[in-house]
Amino acid sequence: MYIPLLHTHRSLAYVIFALALIHLMVVLSPGRNAPGFAKGLYYSHLVGIIWAGRVNLIIGVALTLAAKMGLWPWWIWVSIAAWGGVEVAAKRMITPELHLAMQGANPSASLWKGALIELISIGVIFGLISGAH
Repeated sequence: MYIPLLHTHRSLAYVIFALALIHLMVVLSPGRNAPGFAKGLYYSHLVGIIWAGRVNLIIGVALTLAAKMGLWPWWIWVSIAAWGGVEVAAKRMITPELHLAMQGANPSASLWKGALIELISIGVIFGLISGAH
């Protein structure tokens, strides 16, 4: 059971990082103001980054416990703190702007700033975990 979870954890990490990069490119594109486009971006963000990232964090903690390392490695706590940056950026910056864009309004600069914060936070997590193993 350990090996399939490890492969799932790694693969999901690549998907989340790639999706965060794609989202940053999309919110910097000129077509981001279309309501239908914002709706698709909202749901791909919610499912592809937020929920997939939460599941991946749980899998990562379970793998660490299964490897009998406990919850003491420093990189676990830094990863959880960095994920807090993703959650805050999503709740305070990205989701409200995407809701406005779905209603036809032009999103402000906090949309791309939030996407950049998410990408940096996910990149920090990705780098920590890749370096730890």
